[in-house]
Amino acid sequence: PNLIGMTLVDATTKLTELGLVVVEAPTMGHPEIPAGQISVQVPVAAEKLARGGTVTITVSKGQETTLIPTIYGKDLATVKERLIKYGMVIGKVTGNTKRGLKSASIDGTVVKNYSRVIVGKTVDLFFP
Repeated sequence: PNLIGMTLVDATTKLTELGLVVVEAPTMGHPEIPAGQISVQVPVAAEKLARGGTVTITVSKGQETTLIPTIYGKDLATVKERLIKYGMVIGKVTGNTKRGLKSASIDGTVVKNYSRVIVGKTVDLFFP
């Protein structure tokens, strides 16, 4: 079953009723799923699992924030390395990536160096 968004108690009850074993992975932050709800399950809901099989679930710690590191004026390799280090996802990349970064945005909103943002969000990059 799809457990994403359920509480640990509800997910455990559901899996136990189906004869499945629950393993709880360490909690992790998630950009969209609130704290206390299941954010990851392995295997995914569509996969078949025999009775007695194991389902590993991760409970969300909710949104965590970080600061955008210094990325403006840097080449693509440097920008990617820095954003990934801070838990960001690289989105659409346009322009001449050998030149310095001109603009970065999350959900259509421009972000600058040291802007506070939600970890795990996708950052689109524009090079001149």
